[in-house]
Amino acid sequence: MGYTRYAVYGVAALALLTGCAGLSAPAAPPVLTSNAPHDRKPSKSCPCLYVANFNDNSVTVYAANASGNTKPIETIEGSSTGLGEPSDIAVDTGGNMYVANAYENSVTTYSAGADGNVAPAQTIVGLSPSLLVDPGGVALDPRNGNIYVANTGGASLTIYPAGADGRAAPVGTIHGSRTKLSQPAGLVLDGGGDIYVPNGGNNSITIYTADSTGNAAPIRFIHGALTKLNRPYQVAVDSNGNIEVANYGSPYSVTVYAAGANGDVAPIRTLAGRATKEYGPDGIALDAGDDTYVANYGSDWITVYAPAANGKSKPASQLRGPRTGLAGPAGIALR
Repeated sequence: MGYTRYAVYGVAALALLTGCAGLSAPAAPPVLTSNAPHDRKPSKSCPCLYVANFNDNSVTVYAANASGNTKPIETIEGSSTGLGEPSDIAVDTGGNMYVANAYENSVTTYSAGADGNVAPAQTIVGLSPSLLVDPGGVALDPRNGNIYVANTGGASLTIYPAGADGRAAPVGTIHGSRTKLSQPAGLVLDGGGDIYVPNGGNNSITIYTADSTGNAAPIRFIHGALTKLNRPYQVAVDSNGNIEVANYGSPYSVTVYAAGANGDVAPIRTLAGRATKEYGPDGIALDAGDDTYVANYGSDWITVYAPAANGKSKPASQLRGPRTGLAGPAGIALR
């Protein structure tokens, strides 16, 4: 069965979940179907940029400062990888990669340095089919390595222990009417373990305390007309606690909210307009200096902006071109 980006399929969830309407996408570039390997370099030095490519079932890795029409350092791609419409990626301190696969309803893990048509080191498929439903986001708890999965098709978050494999039982699930989850996607955890979740179904950001489970109400709920949230897909938190959001809905934008923001609040910065080169911004990540990296699903390129970029700021650099191997770049990570 084929998937359309952001649509929700076959929801049978937790005996409580209900189906959600899919989100529309901009006109996407042609889907790449070849599994032929890209040209590769033998090794990498990090920090690196990791990209989940939704349209050709691949993960590509670049030096963090890569720009222009640059080949990836590593490319995970092929029939053995278990990748199926990869929507998001997280990377641990050892460089191991965790990928949420929307089509396969799985999270696949690859060892640091993995390259080519490699099998995953672990694959989480869920204790039952209802637990992993169109996963659109994956994040790691910096305190203990637990794996958080945002189930776009199930309005839930499932939490797995570090090293989980196979039909693993979650150690916690956030789900229910009090959570305000609605098509959750590219979530992130801050240094204290608090959980930030973008919700494309109700144009909101929900924030939960560390270790929340069950039908937990968010401690903060960014939502309303003033927020300018428009199909938020991935979120990042900067060194000052400000919240940066990639908004996939047109007009495309990155909106930034002050640390502690709650309710119907206006962003403190909005990066939008033709000059920004945003087109279907899907993924967002920050480097150690708070430079902002945006994965533009609709144009097959990555744009990078200086800290505190605002308005119609031009990107400081772009990663784009046929040699990059980018194909519907979705979730991104920096490590």
